This record gives sequence, structure tokens and C-alpha cells, in this order.
Amino acid sequence: MFRILALRQALKLEIQGIKVIRGQTAYSIIKQATGWKGSREAILAKMDVLRDAIIGESNEDNKPRDLAEDLPDTAGSTAKVSQ
Repeated sequence: MFRILALRQALKLEIQGIKVIRGQTAYSIIKQATGWKGSREAILAKMDVLRDAIIGESNEDNKPRDLAEDLPDTAGSTAKVSQ
């Protein structure tokens, strides 16, 4: 799973013109491993779908998630936060 995510990030940088990997490009590694055909952008779109399937959620607006939403409810707590 880490390799898939790392190759996806490397492909995003290659699309911007930055070469991340010495030797074979992330684009060619992904194409060889998956057998997909298409442009870098098309392959990135397929990688996004694969990432969403692995992680289980999509963050299309690229906003950081509020981690407080994932925490259990602390309804019995008497602690107050002052600002």
C-alpha cells in the first residue's frame, strides 16, 4: 500500500515537471505493474480511484480533516477550554 501511495505522489510531481526517481519514471513503473495505458493524467486519475478504494474515503477538496470529528464524544467531561 505504501508503494502505491508513494508512486502516486511521484507521478503527481512528474506531471509538474519534477523528476523524483533516478532511472525509470514513476509513470513507467505504474504502467508496468498495472498494465494500464494512457497519459500521465489518465494514469493519475486511475491511481486516485485506487487510492480512494484502499483508504476508503475521498478528500476531493484537499482540505485537512478535523481530527476532533474522529474522537469519541466527551460528553461527561467538565474540562473547559478558554481562548
